[in-house]
Amino acid sequence: MRQLPQGWAWATLGGVTEPRVASDGPSTDNFVYIDIASIDTGRKRVTEPKYLAKGDAPSRARQNVRCGDVLVSLTRPNLNAVTMIGEEHDGAVASTGFHVLRARQIEPAWLYYLVQTDQFISAMSHRVQGVLYPAVRPRDVTEYTAPIAPLAEQHRIVAEIDRLFSNVEAAQASL
Repeated sequence: MRQLPQGWAWATLGGVTEPRVASDGPSTDNFVYIDIASIDTGRKRVTEPKYLAKGDAPSRARQNVRCGDVLVSLTRPNLNAVTMIGEEHDGAVASTGFHVLRARQIEPAWLYYLVQTDQFISAMSHRVQGVLYPAVRPRDVTEYTAPIAPLAEQHRIVAEIDRLFSNVEAAQASL
């Protein structure tokens, strides 16, 4: 592994996230369901969640997510269907087709941007199993080793990335 700046460290994603999230499924009669088709892979946003009655819940509707959770699609990782849950989807139920990364002592947006890197996508694409339904396992995601900046540096870097993306979005809107 290459040398990191002072204060940075190498860590697995499993080492900086909660080991599990609640997987009780929907607890209310009506709920918001997020599956892989709900993700806009270009914008990395939940754009088409499903609003379902508990009785209509698919068997994959199991993972209870909250604001700040990062969802990583386990199928076709080369498409990078990832997102970070915002306040508007706090309490939704996600498909078991995602691995949920819940930050622990790390900036959630740092994880969100990290799982969008070419290095992460390449690493997951190399661990794919299956041809008709190419997928990685949750273990493949949690074993991924990445450089982790000190928390204050994470906040600074995330703020700069957010600022730059805002500039890009404003430029696109003006076109």
